[in-house]
Amino acid sequence: MWGPPSPSAILLAVRHNWARIFNNDPDVVRRVAELLPWLAFFQLSDGLTGVANGILRVLGRQSVGALLNLSAYYVFGLPIGFYLTFRRELGLEGLWIGLSLALLYSAIGAVGLVARADWEREVAKAQERLGAHDPPLPAASSVDDEEQARALLEDVVEEEGDEV
Repeated sequence: MWGPPSPSAILLAVRHNWARIFNNDPDVVRRVAELLPWLAFFQLSDGLTGVANGILRVLGRQSVGALLNLSAYYVFGLPIGFYLTFRRELGLEGLWIGLSLALLYSAIGAVGLVARADWEREVAKAQERLGAHDPPLPAASSVDDEEQARALLEDVVEEEGDEV
């Protein structure tokens, strides 16, 4: 049930030693350890955004995903990052916070759009594009539904002369 650790978890686990691979300067090691939690958060948000934008692309709504990303960075993330970096004097950490918040904003927006999608309509549109007008097999939501779907599939296969 448990898979390999995520890159974010690895970054958090080794954050105090990661910079030592490349540099032994204590100030560099300290700064890298301070920035890696934001990088880990950035990675989580980036992964979620990438998956949700991929689904939007499949739905034919890539322009919505593009506008969401454009607003996330240029309207939201970069202004916040610049403010934190230069006005609040957080330096590089402020910029990473702004970029991470931009990706979080984009992830929330894209996941919200995907969650509200009318999947029945999307399946019908995909079938229309493919020229397939046969109704899809029923979804197996319980043991009875699964048995009915299997029986229907066996009937179709028997008509075509193949085996299940």
